[in-house]
Parts: sequence; C-alpha cells; structure tokens
Amino acid sequence: MIVVATVGMFAAMTLALGLLLAFTPYLMRRNECFAVTVPASAQKDPRLVALKKRYATAMVALTAACTIAAIAAGVLMAQGAEQADSAASGIGIALMCAALFVPAIASFALMLVFRKRVTAIKKAEGWAAEHRTRTAIVGEDDVPGAISLAWNLLYVVIVLFTTALGCALYPSMPDLIPMHGDFAGNVDSYADKSIGSVFGFPLLMEAFFALIFFGCHAIMLRSKRPTDPGAPATSALAYGLFVRAESIFLLAVGVIISAGIGVGFMLSAAGVITLMQMGLAMIIVGILVVIGSVAISLVYGQA
Repeated sequence: MIVVATVGMFAAMTLALGLLLAFTPYLMRRNECFAVTVPASAQKDPRLVALKKRYATAMVALTAACTIAAIAAGVLMAQGAEQADSAASGIGIALMCAALFVPAIASFALMLVFRKRVTAIKKAEGWAAEHRTRTAIVGEDDVPGAISLAWNLLYVVIVLFTTALGCALYPSMPDLIPMHGDFAGNVDSYADKSIGSVFGFPLLMEAFFALIFFGCHAIMLRSKRPTDPGAPATSALAYGLFVRAESIFLLAVGVIISAGIGVGFMLSAAGVITLMQMGLAMIIVGILVVIGSVAISLVYGQA
C-alpha cells in the first residue's frame, strides 16, 4: 500500500509541477513576457504568442515523459523491494526523484532561451517606458503583510519537546534502534542504542528544516511589494493578503514537518509506531501541502 501511495505521489507531483511550469507564461502579468517587461498590448503580438505556445508545448511533452518515467521508476522500486534487491530499489527511488526535478530544470533553461528572444524583439520594436510613475499608499501600515519572524520560535519549542520526549522514552527503547525501512515496510537498518543515535538524527533534521523555513520567511518579509499604479490600494491589499496567507501556511507546514520527523522518530524508536506508519503519515502530509499550496494560489493568486 505504501509503495503504491509513494509512486502515485511522485507521479502526481511530477505531473502537477510540470503543467504549472508549462503554463506559467500565461499566468504572468500582462506587462511581462518571460520576465521581460513589455507593453500590455504586446501580449497579442504573433511572435510572443508563438513563443509562449512553443514553450508550453515543449514543457507539456517533457512533463508527460517525466510522469511516465516516474511511474516506470516506481515499478522498478517496487520490484526491488519485493525481491529484497536494495540496488534496484535505490535506482528506482533515484529515478523518481530525477523525474520530479527535470521539469523544473528544463523550465529554467527554456525560460532563459525565450527571455533572450523576447528581449531581442523588445529591442527591435523599441518598447521602452516613456515616463516614470511613482505610487504612494496612504496608511500603508494598515495593509496586511507576512506574520512576524518571532513565530519561528515555535521551532525552538518543537526541539525542546522532542528532546523531552526522547528523554522520557529512552529507558524503554530497545538496544537496537530502527533507522531505515524499505518501501515494503521492512526495517533494513538498525543502530545501537545511544544518545547520538536517538537524539542526533531527529534534532539535526528539526534544526535543518527550521533554518530552511526561517530563511524562506525572512525572504518573504524583504521581498518587493508590487503595486499597480492604476489601482494602488487594491493591488497592495491583494498582495498583502496573499503574503499573509502564504506566511501562515509556510509556518504551519514547517512546524508539522519538523515536529512530524522528530516526534515520529522518537515514537518509532520506542516501538509506539512503526517506520512504515511514520512514512505513510509524511506522505499524507506531503499531499496536503500540495493541495494547500494550490488552494492559496487560486484564492490569493498574484500572477
């Protein structure tokens, strides 16, 4: 069951990511084309329309190929797990991960290629701003924004709670701590019970995710706030609501993932739950994260 769920998750994520990247040029602001500022009226220019179609067609074809490759890699991984062939299982996992990242890398490369072509068209047509427009928003402090960085102190609470839980469960833990399991649910790696094996991995992973999500939150607070000169108040409010929702979601995801890994490891080490149950729970969390991200994009979408 967990094998099927894992393969399905990777294939679905590959398909969803690839299609999102494929249609990104159509979701950008009307005065942008492949991250190049152009007149809004130029969006109907046959050359720009053709570039968008070529990019989307290439990305859709690549996404379809990567999705099929992810499923094939999943079959290889499942066969390796059934036959206790760790090499085949490892290759399958590596290929599934590669299939997920290929659309993102290809999209970046294609964006650079088409950006260069749009820049050439812009230069040939002489598209340039004839004047500057400055916009001021009265009462900017009342506009919603990202939540405070102080909320990231929750990660400290998680680390302390995980440490306390580990100390409480340590005496009841077996002499061999399960460290890794295959996709069939069988534990294939153990470590001798020690302070390092019990506390090292979960606390390091919690600290790692805390730094990652803290960095993302900090960048969000310092990101440029786009404003439409034609509707300064409305555009500022829309972006403020988006950033606030995104920052809350980011914090929730970070807390759930870091706590899930740390607390889940302690519970599995003590035999309260199995590694398979922990892995299945993290897969469910991953699916919910994707759904939540799409929902925020649809409700608060900012191009």
